[in-house]
Parts: sequence; structure tokens; C-alpha cells
Amino acid sequence: MATHSTPNEPKPLTIILSNGESVTLDADYFRQQDEDIRARLAAPPLTDEELVQRRAAHPDEAWLWTRASQDALRQADERHAAGIHGTIYDSDEAFQAALDGLDADNADV
Repeated sequence: MATHSTPNEPKPLTIILSNGESVTLDADYFRQQDEDIRARLAAPPLTDEELVQRRAAHPDEAWLWTRASQDALRQADERHAAGIHGTIYDSDEAFQAALDGLDADNADV
């Protein structure tokens, strides 16, 4: 099945894993992510009781199953659905320079 790229679709992203293998995330992957986000936003937020159950079932991920974490994830999904995707860096060096700039901004804190 051929896929056609539109101007708004992200370019394929190839990631090199620590074992040297590579994984390419293509347009279909990003479309599925968008569908998953829409589904999460259509569902009601988890209740406090559901969060307690998830923390008990997954104690190593307890931080994820807090109201604050779930609210932050939902806000991130809302921003993504609105087309607000944050900064995309063209290279590792550009990303590192941005991090270094944050370090310099927070040096007096």
C-alpha cells in the first residue's frame, strides 16, 4: 500500500537504538498517534478511584497515575490536537545548545 505525504504530515523519523538497530516512524505511525490522542480526549478523565486502582496495579509507575500527571498528559494532548507541537530541532547540536541555554538561564536560581 502506497502512502502519500501531504504538506502537514511530519517527515519520517529514523531513530538509531543503542544496539545499533534503527526504527523508522513513518506517516502511518504519526496518523495513528493522532487517532490515539483524539480517542483519549473523547474519553472522560480517569476518576480518583480508577487512579488509585492503577497505582496499586502498577506501583513502579505510581507517579503516572496521579491527578497532576493525568492532567498534564491531557493538556499535552489538547495542545497537540490544537496543532501546538513545540520546538523541533534539526540536529543533536541544536537541541544541546537549547539545553545549554536553559542551564544558563537557570544558573542564578
